[in-house]
Amino acid sequence: MRLIEPVATNNSVEVDSIRFETLVPKQVFTIPKKQPDARTFVRFGLQVTNLSSTPYRFKFYGLIPEVQSINGQLFSPMYNRNATRRTEESHFLLAMQGEDLTYFVDGEIY
Repeated sequence: MRLIEPVATNNSVEVDSIRFETLVPKQVFTIPKKQPDARTFVRFGLQVTNLSSTPYRFKFYGLIPEVQSINGQLFSPMYNRNATRRTEESHFLLAMQGEDLTYFVDGEIY
C-alpha cells in the first residue's frame, strides 16, 4: 500500500491548557508485500506543550501509536520490546510553563 495523497488533518488537541501534537516525520511510506524479510521503518512522536502556569509531569514510556489505513481502518498491531523495564521516577518528565516535551517511538511495519 502506498499513500499517494496524504490527507490533511489537525494533528493537535488542547486539553486544560496542555497541547498534545502527534509528530510523523515521514508522511508517506510504503508497506511491503508479504515477504519474509521485507520491513518498513517508521517513527511516530508526541509533543506536549504546557501552556498553563502549573508545572506538570508526563509519562511517555510505553507509548504505543495506533495506525490507520487511508479509509480509517485500524491495522492489527503486534508489539515487541527489546527489554522489560519497571516504571521509574525518571520516566515522568517535568514540563514547566511554556515548555515542550517531545518523545518518539521507532518501529517497523512488516
